[in-house]
Amino acid sequence: MRAAAVRLSLYPPPAVYRRHFACEVTFGRRHDALILRRRDLACPTIHADRAAFEAAVASIESRDFPRSPFHASVRGVVMHCVGTDQCSTTEVSRRPR
Repeated sequence: MRAAAVRLSLYPPPAVYRRHFACEVTFGRRHDALILRRRDLACPTIHADRAAFEAAVASIESRDFPRSPFHASVRGVVMHCVGTDQCSTTEVSRRPR
């Protein structure tokens, strides 16, 4: 990996990000991003373990994660729709939060 960019940097400390990603990490960006080398994308992938995948999905779906405040959820839906022909109050109200 060539570089990583993250929006927040308060926790964990920046050194943890740099150690984890093994590359330069910049903070305070508008979006999280990973900048990959062409050779990184050419790496073979490990064969999927269907049973492990299904167990992980079941475990995640069974947890009761805290929900974002309503206004934050709506903002996320609107940001996803901006610039498309589906950015209307009607379309936003139909989307799950």
